[in-house]
Amino acid sequence: YQRRVRGAEWETVKRQRFPRPEHKEFDKRTPGLFKEEWSGDTFIGLNAKTYFCRGDQIKYSSKGVSHAHKLTFDDYRAVLLKQPVDNQINRGFRMKQGNIHTYSVKKAGLNHFYVERKVLDNGLSTTYLDI
Repeated sequence: YQRRVRGAEWETVKRQRFPRPEHKEFDKRTPGLFKEEWSGDTFIGLNAKTYFCRGDQIKYSSKGVSHAHKLTFDDYRAVLLKQPVDNQINRGFRMKQGNIHTYSVKKAGLNHFYVERKVLDNGLSTTYLDI
């Protein structure tokens, strides 16, 4: 499911939800208004803190996955549409009994599984959990 807000409708929504340039000082302290952190043409949100934004600049977050893994838009899109689990290997150092050891852990990186809502058959829309 994809809904695009265009033209005059977007201008109305934007003025209701985002700070207005002509009231910058007032809106900065008004509860309920959103701050625009990114603007672009594509957004893929897999889970909380796991998203990819594409536009003039690229912004992404991947909770629990090291940024050394250089994830791309295609990685996020594949997980969204095909639902594979993207496995990653996290490596690091650990102190154990006064000695430093290296470790590597294989874990699910990007994942389509969403525990807070039920994903519908189209793979994009969600609804409440039946609990």
